Amino acid sequence: MEKSKSNELIDEVLCSADLSDRAWMLINKYKKQITLCIATCCVLLAILGLAMVIYNSGINAMKNAFMKLETDEQKLYFANKYKSKQLGGVVFMELADRAYKSGVFDVAADRYNNARISLKNSPPGSRAAIGACVSLIKAGKIDLGKQNLLKLSQDGSAPSSLRAEALMLLARFFQHNKDIKNAAAALEQVISGNFGSNWKAIAEDTRNEMEI
Repeated sequence: MEKSKSNELIDEVLCSADLSDRAWMLINKYKKQITLCIATCCVLLAILGLAMVIYNSGINAMKNAFMKLETDEQKLYFANKYKSKQLGGVVFMELADRAYKSGVFDVAADRYNNARISLKNSPPGSRAAIGACVSLIKAGKIDLGKQNLLKLSQDGSAPSSLRAEALMLLARFFQHNKDIKNAAAALEQVISGNFGSNWKAIAEDTRNEMEI
């Protein structure tokens, strides 16, 4: 009751006080709430500061580890450790290119796929996606490689250039297997689709070359 009467008295005084007096009285009336709010803000700022320190420390550690990479074993360990980072994808891409050039296509396909996961829909990520499909075909896993190219060509979330390239490769694949009907259908999708004038011109030239 005493606390209620005290608050009522403060409210009455507030009505007749000037602006500075009112501010001071409000601070006194709600000082517990204000103190709690300030303490909460300080704790949140401290947590945010600690998170930033940890994040920057992790970034610096990754950069330092990258600069020290020499052997393929070190690079593979680094790429797997930082698979969720773009730098990990860059290293996976290097290892994939090396495996492809060496003719170890199974390994190349796996590493291109990991690179695409890290690099997502960036231009290098698109190259990794195509590389994974081509590597599977060269490794003798022709049906799987073709299925993956088809999935890429129909993936609405993928860059249009990636989808167009997948269709062009499918057209070449069908042509190689003397499947002219499906080759023509793949090229027509590029020509009639929203892939840009460059891809349309390439598809038209390819169709003329195939004499379809």
